Amino acid sequence: MEQSGDEPHFLSHKVAAEPGWYSWDMVDKDRYNQFLAPIRIKMGQDGIALVRMTPRIEHSNLGNMVHGGALLGFIDVALFAGCAIYRVGREGPSLTVDLQTIFIGAGKLDRDLFAKVEIMRETGRMIFIRGTIVQSDEDAAVGNGEIDEDKLTYLVASFSGIIKKTKAIWTDPA
Repeated sequence: MEQSGDEPHFLSHKVAAEPGWYSWDMVDKDRYNQFLAPIRIKMGQDGIALVRMTPRIEHSNLGNMVHGGALLGFIDVALFAGCAIYRVGREGPSLTVDLQTIFIGAGKLDRDLFAKVEIMRETGRMIFIRGTIVQSDEDAAVGNGEIDEDKLTYLVASFSGIIKKTKAIWTDPA
């Protein structure tokens, strides 16, 4: 699906069953992001952006853990989704210039993955980002679609990245 420069590439709306969370959906469902969908975004309690993905069997390795490639793909997507929460940069045809990742623990298939994304600096053309991928050691659900962020203590990976901004359109998740 080819899009003109006037159309948004991502749409975001409140997820009724998940208080505080917004969807972050790519308009073109034939793109890579669909492999990781659904992606959810929100501002965390500590002022750090949260991006959530629910791992599925197709994201697994032979050890029944989340495959490193799936984690790297999620981290790359989380760089941009995190910027959407902070409303910086531009969505669309921006690009990842650098992504450095340290794998710390195996990602578990039976728990959501959360990227905690912090923007360290934004210049005219670049956004410098750091973050971690975490999961809960125990059930973090508190009911009504909410999670207890204090239970997101299992560290899967840490990362830093740089995004080069290009011209595009943001859609405000309001």
